[in-house]
Amino acid sequence: MTSTSYELHDPWLLLLAVPALALLAWRARRRGSAAAIVFPSVARLRGLRPTLRQRAAALVPALEGLALLGLVVAAARPRQGDSRTVVRSEGIAIQMVLDRSGSMEETMRYGGAERKRIDIVKDVFQDFVRGGKELPGRKTDLIGLTTFARFTEESCPLVSTHEPLITAVKNLRTVAPALDRYDQPVWDLRGIDMETARRRGLKENPLNKTAIGDGLQRAILSLVSAEEDLGRGEGQGGYKIQGKVAIVLTDGENNAGDVDPVEAGKYAASNGIKVYFILFAETTVTQRDLFGRRIVQEIPEDQILETPRQVAGESGGKAFLARSGDELREIYADIDRLERSDVGRIEYRSYREKYRWFLGPAIALLCLAAVLEQTLFRRIP
Repeated sequence: MTSTSYELHDPWLLLLAVPALALLAWRARRRGSAAAIVFPSVARLRGLRPTLRQRAAALVPALEGLALLGLVVAAARPRQGDSRTVVRSEGIAIQMVLDRSGSMEETMRYGGAERKRIDIVKDVFQDFVRGGKELPGRKTDLIGLTTFARFTEESCPLVSTHEPLITAVKNLRTVAPALDRYDQPVWDLRGIDMETARRRGLKENPLNKTAIGDGLQRAILSLVSAEEDLGRGEGQGGYKIQGKVAIVLTDGENNAGDVDPVEAGKYAASNGIKVYFILFAETTVTQRDLFGRRIVQEIPEDQILETPRQVAGESGGKAFLARSGDELREIYADIDRLERSDVGRIEYRSYREKYRWFLGPAIALLCLAAVLEQTLFRRIP
């Protein structure tokens, strides 16, 4: 960023204008004092109008006054400063790892209403990145998005300008949980289980799996490669990574992929990447007994967070359980407080001296005033 401004190197020298103008006024008044040699009286001519030449004689002190002001300003050294600001952001590289399996279409409580999990995640994610609803935003951080179901996808690379990331989140769709007889995706199962869906002619979508380990592994590779790319250009100034973070969000357990989530957590730790693991799920399980009665069982938190804690603990991160959208927002606020970044600003300024703009005209005005005073407006005495 470049800006131009004008300033005086020694502005206090402008005070010299006061005695200089006072001296000029005293000199002008002295011109009208009584002569040392007495001449015949011209008192009878006082009633005559002054000629144009006599009126123009006032031009000499005016020129001298302007010249003195020009000299004073030139002494104060006016200059033009061209400042070039280089913003060095020392931020955090954050890779968001989001589950987009079909179960993310199920509803949870958020803001006093039932909403789909994927819609809640989109809402909280955007506030986490841009700021809003008590979240300050991550304006100086590199943020990318990795999504996963059966397979992983880098939905958005690490970017410092977050609009492409927000667009990618808004356009994010889950994997359809079922396929019809023509192998077309079906998202709306209206709360029915897969057994009921099969009786209606639907079949389970083979892509609707949860490969947490693969998703985390892909995110780690993105963070490592981004740091290497920035490291090669660090000498030119720009962005410097303070830390690397992966935030995994899922509503289920790992049931696909080639990489175990715990092994992925160890790989993150070996590359200096901190992992935060968010399990966005309810802790109750509804089953039916032999008589068809519904039985609701509560799963202990320690049991449901056992694997997430192993994944996050390897890297010094933390595991969270969000039972509602409001708890999810609070968790992102906690992560935001744990991982903060700073912005450094270096300003380079170069100057071009502009005193010649005032010194040259001032000397010219003094010369002109001296010539006029000794020629056209010469007085005797």
